This record gives sequence, structure tokens and C-alpha cells, in this order.
Amino acid sequence: MKISRYGSTANHGTSTIDLKKIRLVWDENKNSVVIRSNSVRDFNTDSNHNYRIELSLDELAGIISMLGSEGVDSCPDAIEHEFEKHIKSLNRIVYAASGILAKSSDNVV
Repeated sequence: MKISRYGSTANHGTSTIDLKKIRLVWDENKNSVVIRSNSVRDFNTDSNHNYRIELSLDELAGIISMLGSEGVDSCPDAIEHEFEKHIKSLNRIVYAASGILAKSSDNVV
């Protein structure tokens, strides 16, 4: 995951860091995906920082929506290559979004 920043009023160029070792965690309390990376070198100094990025379901839905339209239009082969191992998970998301998949703790007969 690459993060870039640049000035909004005084643009002195773009600084970029690459979060190479990320951990993904589901935060059940906030219904969000948490991306964590530790000991990441600062943009400009010798300091290291720990990053925690939270993506809400609304933000994830926006990403999926964009990927399903613009992403599929521009690079369907790359999407197939990256997602072919995750078809079962993608189907579970579609089933949940359709109201077909119930929570595992619900009593479904």
C-alpha cells in the first residue's frame, strides 16, 4: 500500500511511503476493515510511525462500486488475475448484500 502526500497550498513536491508489511483486521464494533503497519519510516525524518487506517463499510462499498465500473472497464484481466482466488469470499459479500446470507449466529433452518 502506497501513501503519497503533497501540499494543498504550497506544493513542494510529493512525498511517498510504502506500507510493505500490512495486517488486515475486521473491527466488529465499528464494522470496518482496519489496515495496520508498524515501524514505518517517516516521510521526511528518521522517525518511525505506526499506521492504523480504518475503512468503513460505506467506504468499502464506494471502492467496490468504482472497481466494478471504472476498474473493470480499464483492466478486466488484472482484476481477474488478482481476484480469481477470492471468488468464494466475493460471493459471500454478494449474498450478504442481497440479504440472502444470514449471520452465522442467527438460527437459520
